[in-house]
Amino acid sequence: MQIITEYQKENFNTADKLKKEMEALGFQAEVIKDKNNNFNVIINNKYRITRDWKGYIKIYNKDNKHYNLLSSHEKTNIYTKHEGHFNKMKVMNKKKVTERLQAIDGYTKELDALELQYKQERNDFLESLKNENVFFSYNNHNIKKDIKGGYIKKNGLEYSFEFSQDGYIGKKIVLDLYSVDKKNNLTTFNLLADNKLK
Repeated sequence: MQIITEYQKENFNTADKLKKEMEALGFQAEVIKDKNNNFNVIINNKYRITRDWKGYIKIYNKDNKHYNLLSSHEKTNIYTKHEGHFNKMKVMNKKKVTERLQAIDGYTKELDALELQYKQERNDFLESLKNENVFFSYNNHNIKKDIKGGYIKKNGLEYSFEFSQDGYIGKKIVLDLYSVDKKNNLTTFNLLADNKLK
């Protein structure tokens, strides 16, 4: 037998009241319990709506995507462009809620497109290295999947790269003379200088 605490009862009643308010405005709404045993109101099977202790209504995308390839600054700019300070209201009506849902759709579409663009740029860059002997570094060394950078060593040179947010790929070429000339002598210098790289 499932035990329901007083907090859960109160949480459910609050969510159920909000659900009925949304239905009265003409939106499809349902109460769903999440993994933390909290009751959430989902409207149109796509958005999550809450009312805080001050009585403010807030609406979010139901799928809480993090967009890890985007910086907080870029995400904030996109949110602000679409919604400004709109995600806070005490008095609901159908027009206000509809405008809020349109704002969510707008910034979600833009964030999804940027995330996809940056992911493709990373994949294209990694594809260009497929014939090289690359030593990769990972964000999680136990799960060698999320590459954060790497380097190639060849004939006294080291080419390194590092992925950053917002699509930036930092690249650097440095001399690694110790691997080919432990004395760092003038002969090696002249051989490099004769390449006349400009």
